[in-house]
Amino acid sequence: SMFGTQISFWVSKAMSSAQPLRLLNIIAYYYLALYMILAQLICYRRSRMSEGEEPQPAVIPAWLFIVVGLLGAWCYRYFPAVGTEAYCGSGVFPNGPIPEVTSVPATVEAPSFLPRNAMPSLHLAWILCAFFAVCRLKKVYAYVGAVIVACVWISAFGVGKHWASDFIVSWPFTALCLGLASHGARPWRRVLAVLIGVAGSLGLMHLYKYNIAWVMGHRWAYLALAAAIVAAGVWLCIGLLPERGGEDNQADNDGSVKADNSTDNNPSTPDAVSA
Repeated sequence: SMFGTQISFWVSKAMSSAQPLRLLNIIAYYYLALYMILAQLICYRRSRMSEGEEPQPAVIPAWLFIVVGLLGAWCYRYFPAVGTEAYCGSGVFPNGPIPEVTSVPATVEAPSFLPRNAMPSLHLAWILCAFFAVCRLKKVYAYVGAVIVACVWISAFGVGKHWASDFIVSWPFTALCLGLASHGARPWRRVLAVLIGVAGSLGLMHLYKYNIAWVMGHRWAYLALAAAIVAAGVWLCIGLLPERGGEDNQADNDGSVKADNSTDNNPSTPDAVSA
């Protein structure tokens, strides 16, 4: 705890305060596979349409999800961290008190039977990949997808599976996976996403694993670094999307056709007069 508290405790208490919130917490987190399947079905349906009718997906979600899983498994072996509830115990999380660490160790030991699957948050990475796969296909996908992303992110806090640092790593990690799996972006954008994604993900995990004392001793510098890495991850993910959505392109095409027709039918235009 850098500032004497943990966000996971706050969110979990809030999500446990009412039955509807507890239900939302469970649905958002444990039914992630349904959202991933839905994203794949949407992209598959669009890929079966002719290119002129609908925008084509820039990535195959199923392939993207596999990339996330494979790289995530390697990250868990490189930095075998445990989640909030697993480390604190159900008797402490979320009601507290938050365990205090009197000194800053290189690592905090946890029982061997606990799952090492905290950093990065693959739940956030998977739902972000599903969102970026469909958000430019239709505006409604973007709106609904943004709500689902927010719900999954909050629920990952609420069920006590992750620390705040896990979500920071998820952004450059997601950019890395999108750079590897996306086929609709320009090559230089994909290369940049891979390079910065690798540097950001491994750099942060290396910092947490081997130099946590620097993080605790330079909190504001760390927060500035983390904010910059998250901003870079967001920028890279957006840059890997298609240039424009299908509805906007369709509106532009319809507008241009109407303009051409009005020009041809209007005898007062310069071309018609000269003719």
